[in-house]
Amino acid sequence: MNYIQSKKFMFENANISIHDEEEKKKIYPTDTDKMDELEELIKVEINREFHILLQKDKFDDSDSLKVREFIKEYIKNNKYFFQRAEDYELFVDMIVNDIFGLGVLEGYINNPEIQEIWVLGPKNIYIDRLGKRELSPLKFKNDKIIVAMINKILAPINRKADESTPLVDARLADGSRVAITMPPISFSNGPEIVIRKFKKDKFTLDNYVEIGSANRRMADFLAASVRWGASILVVGGTSSGKTTLLNALTNEIPRDFGEEHVITIEDSAELIVGNPFLQSWETKNNNSEGRGEIDSSKLVKHALRNSPDRIILGEIRDKVSYDVLQVAITGHKGTMSTIHADNAAKAVDRFSTLAGSAGIISAEDARKLFADAFDLLVVLERMKHPVTGEYCRVITQICHVVGVGQVAAEKLGVKSVDNPTHVYLQDIYKLDKKKFVFKTTGYIPKELIDKANVENRPYDLNLFKIEKKKGDC
Repeated sequence: MNYIQSKKFMFENANISIHDEEEKKKIYPTDTDKMDELEELIKVEINREFHILLQKDKFDDSDSLKVREFIKEYIKNNKYFFQRAEDYELFVDMIVNDIFGLGVLEGYINNPEIQEIWVLGPKNIYIDRLGKRELSPLKFKNDKIIVAMINKILAPINRKADESTPLVDARLADGSRVAITMPPISFSNGPEIVIRKFKKDKFTLDNYVEIGSANRRMADFLAASVRWGASILVVGGTSSGKTTLLNALTNEIPRDFGEEHVITIEDSAELIVGNPFLQSWETKNNNSEGRGEIDSSKLVKHALRNSPDRIILGEIRDKVSYDVLQVAITGHKGTMSTIHADNAAKAVDRFSTLAGSAGIISAEDARKLFADAFDLLVVLERMKHPVTGEYCRVITQICHVVGVGQVAAEKLGVKSVDNPTHVYLQDIYKLDKKKFVFKTTGYIPKELIDKANVENRPYDLNLFKIEKKKGDC
């Protein structure tokens, strides 16, 4: 028995002799075929033993514990030996996770350091660990197992993914977003799954300062702007952290009961707004018959009938941009949303193009309304730190939407471009990317200051002064 323990065999029955080779079934780390065979045998027995339990809509910890103990008993009673204890535990975890979770991905789902997961066919799984992307050593055996996982993800929402419906968006029970791509669209990899994990712990503006993604002055300015009701558009590319920053901004909305009635509209609920006077809505996709879609545009229109003080929109990506303009210019201060663009100027262009696509106003008119609708643009980038070489998500720019055309040019004291629909933006804070230093430009946004004073939530004017200390703004 001591020999068994010293070799980390996982069968502990003193009645079985270590020398009786006919009664032992050793499994070494490289014995994948033997483990696959054992896994199939165990799953057959689990389906037979727990047929009724597995029909439940929801499982709890006691269910997985019963199955876990059954697996261990099966291994013991059938005299299998794992050469390494860690292989034994991983084997049991794998089966339990296949039944109650997302198989080989379950460990990543439960790991707070993992922010995003890409399954690009059975052999290529990539993860984002604290902002750094890496290739996982884990693999799926074949496409069928990925398809089974996809079906498990989609079952609670009664949807399917196949050749006729190759693109599906969904979410996990914890709120994590899932994007599924099937053949023939994903013709090279086979079934693909991308999971963007839901952050259970709310990221705050203070956290941005702590990790060096902004400085204290920028965080205080943004907090003050949200409190008085500035309309803010968060700008950034893919995986730049737009929703995370929007979430942090909502944390600054005044929370006194009844003071602020907030409605959030998202494709998949990710915002954690602490206000008690809150309505949180999600869009709805078409059902299997191609009916029942409720898009963000419809929800924005419905929100206006609910008399909100603020409407927070997860992302602007289509004709909803026109509805957002209507919200912002009809007395609803504090509108906040995100848009996919590389920089502030491109955000204006993209927004106006999307608004014009609604067919109600032209893109040129949309630019004029944009200048009235938004007070601030906050730009995020996922970039490599020039010193550490690590990738990080950083607020690179906070700019004031001054206005449009000749009037705005005169406010800035600049020569007007020959374009009456040109939207003028002026940086208040900006990142020096070469030195990786946040700087205050010295620009004083008088209009913002006046608006904040009217709301009796004034800015600290020191926020706009250029700090003479080197490396500080």
